[in-house]
Amino acid sequence: MEFPANNELISQIKKGEYKAFEVLFGRFWERLYAFSFKMTSDRELSQNIVQDIFIDVWERRHVLEIRNIESYLFKAVKFQVFNYYRDRKMNREVLQDRFEDYTLEHQEKLNHDLLSRLEESLRKLPEKRGVIFRMSKIQNLPVDEIACQLNLSRQTVKNQLSQAFKQLKADLHES
Repeated sequence: MEFPANNELISQIKKGEYKAFEVLFGRFWERLYAFSFKMTSDRELSQNIVQDIFIDVWERRHVLEIRNIESYLFKAVKFQVFNYYRDRKMNREVLQDRFEDYTLEHQEKLNHDLLSRLEESLRKLPEKRGVIFRMSKIQNLPVDEIACQLNLSRQTVKNQLSQAFKQLKADLHES
């Protein structure tokens, strides 16, 4: 049995021929999964990424202009993996920011003893970290403004705030 070339498969898929799509799927599924798994070390994520790519190819078959299907599929896997980790990092930062804001908004409900311990822990922070923390959480200045006033990068301010929270949490947990 002669197998059609990749460009012939694409031509048939564009016409809606599902058998050609099944051949394409069988031809690339395992290699794409292995490629994705090599980058993620996550079986389920890798399966989902490859399945999503094939679903997208089928759903958009009429509008896709693909010259090299192999290159297209492998690039699609790479971009899906990068997007997954980018989105995951962003979600983690958003959740951390929301948690920090909630904690500070409800500060007045904390008992006096805890506030005393918090003040003591704040004094233990390195000077610059303490300044950044107070500007952010007591003066309610945005990260961009703190960075500008202290001539630091936005990322440095965020890192210092994150470190301050870790240090305060550890210190308060010990006492």
